[in-house]
Amino acid sequence: MKKRVFISALVASLFVIFAACKDKSCSFEDMEYDAATKQCECIHAPNLTPPKLLTNGYNTCSDIIDFFYGEVKDNKEYPYFSHEGDTLMVCGWLCNYESDIDTVNILMKIQDKPYYGGAITENNTLNIHVEKNQLDSIENGQYHVRGVLTFTPLDIGYSVASPYPYSSTACYAPYFAIKALDIHR
Repeated sequence: MKKRVFISALVASLFVIFAACKDKSCSFEDMEYDAATKQCECIHAPNLTPPKLLTNGYNTCSDIIDFFYGEVKDNKEYPYFSHEGDTLMVCGWLCNYESDIDTVNILMKIQDKPYYGGAITENNTLNIHVEKNQLDSIENGQYHVRGVLTFTPLDIGYSVASPYPYSSTACYAPYFAIKALDIHR
């Protein structure tokens, strides 16, 4: 009898141990299980030690994206909203733009390398908000932009997944762009 009780207790203990060691999985591919917090966390969380940005020269698009990009589940986790209105300067290649004929604003995409056929060729493209009166004509090419950081998307006919304030069970990257004060070739 003692032997049966001991074996039953041993088998039950093994089930408990194996259940506790079970690999935790998360519902979304951009998340991984953190054993310390016992929660699914975003894989591409904001960089808490971002690279330094130039304050008296032009940054690359990649440097600005590396500084401000980060995926969160709640906007409270995003540490860079306090930078809204900061002056930034970037030099890059204009690769396309979207606008609504009835609006005064244009959403431009800028990247570090020349474009090919007007198409975006890099994952690291930065959004630039430009007023139509800031440009004589819109031409693809290299531009120097001085502007201010904004977290408010332009309303050009499509929705953005991360309005402020926002909370979700999935990871998302808060929208950011540079609102151009000065743009020239």
